[in-house]
Amino acid sequence: MDIEGAEKEAIRGMINLLKRNRKAKIVTEFNPLGLKSFGTKPSEYLKLLEKLGFKFWKINEQEKKIESIEIPELLKTYTPEKRNYTNLLCSREEFVVKRRMLVD
Repeated sequence: MDIEGAEKEAIRGMINLLKRNRKAKIVTEFNPLGLKSFGTKPSEYLKLLEKLGFKFWKINEQEKKIESIEIPELLKTYTPEKRNYTNLLCSREEFVVKRRMLVD
């Protein structure tokens, strides 16, 4: 999901679906500047997902792997001031990551 800062509103619109489907996974861009420009604090977006039971994995395309990451690290690493972003896999299930990346 990459909708230029409106991600929180999209999640809010599908809350009932996400509550019913415990195996749902979300791939989303985490772009603090985009969220902020849409009127959302980056921490609010992540906390909404966390409240729904999701854990976060950063998709590292350069190294072709996913890495578990916590909210404090996301908020420290990716900020509106730095104008940086990352893609996240959000899941309620744990992953065992071997040498191969789970996504292309």
